[in-house]
Amino acid sequence: MTLPDWLALPLAAWRRRLGPRVHVRPTRTGLAFIVLVLGVLVAAVNTGNNLLYLVLAVMLALLVLSNLLAELNLRGLEVRRALPAELYAGQAAPGAFELHNLRRRFPAVTVHIDELEGGAARGLVLLLPPGEQAPAPVHWVLPRRGMAHLGSVRLWSEFPFGLVRRWVDQPLAEQVLVYPAPVEGRSALPGLGLGTTREDPRRRGREGDFQSLRPYQPGDPLRDLHWPTTARTGKAMVVQRGAEGAPQVLIRVEEARGERWERALSIAAGEVERHARRGDAVGILLGSSRLEPRTGEAWRRRLLTELALAESRG
Repeated sequence: MTLPDWLALPLAAWRRRLGPRVHVRPTRTGLAFIVLVLGVLVAAVNTGNNLLYLVLAVMLALLVLSNLLAELNLRGLEVRRALPAELYAGQAAPGAFELHNLRRRFPAVTVHIDELEGGAARGLVLLLPPGEQAPAPVHWVLPRRGMAHLGSVRLWSEFPFGLVRRWVDQPLAEQVLVYPAPVEGRSALPGLGLGTTREDPRRRGREGDFQSLRPYQPGDPLRDLHWPTTARTGKAMVVQRGAEGAPQVLIRVEEARGERWERALSIAAGEVERHARRGDAVGILLGSSRLEPRTGEAWRRRLLTELALAESRG
């Protein structure tokens, strides 16, 4: 049945103003409360006791009030993601949902925020005054490398009495790049003499001037340890010196299929991270693609992006 224009247009505008549909489902506590209401109703009818009728009226009023407050609590809310700068497959990455209360008078209370598609994340905002916004810290976990699609976000709450759970799904489509999970391995070909040798203050050297101290990393020679600082702080510290050029390595991705291919990409990602932290010039050999060794944060992300978008091999 088609509504006339004079009725359909105002109805559509009213629905847009209300926002997305709010769904409702009773909780276990709510079901127990409903059973209790029915029991009081039967007792009141059978006995004709006015006190029981009064108790029944209070319980029904409480049920109606609970539904009204729960409905209002999820109206006029907007959410957006504050994603971390880098995401790795299967690893928890800290970020936040940012919840905005568009209402002018009523606060939002105990609002849970869940990611529905593409990854796992769950946040909570306990109290959000009207007209304000607040972050809900979360950790995203995305299962696979490559481009991931994040879809709708669910806002839900059992406010005020825990009798019903109401929720609303907000579309929030977004594409994010997920790097392979870095794992330890050895897939680098050192000393190839490729690329351009350049001054790199991050390179670990032994002949240049002293620059700084940094925490020990696996693979650092013991001769580079700064023993006085290590003894004083209780943490292994390494001397970092200036040098004429950065060592160059080419990371070769082992040819494989299925899980072995995914592991090879993860090993390569781990090698990229390890050599980039050391200040080495890093490149990769991925099938027929060859990226010559270079240094820099932007280059590190370029290499990880190549590994993340590598074609899957079943």
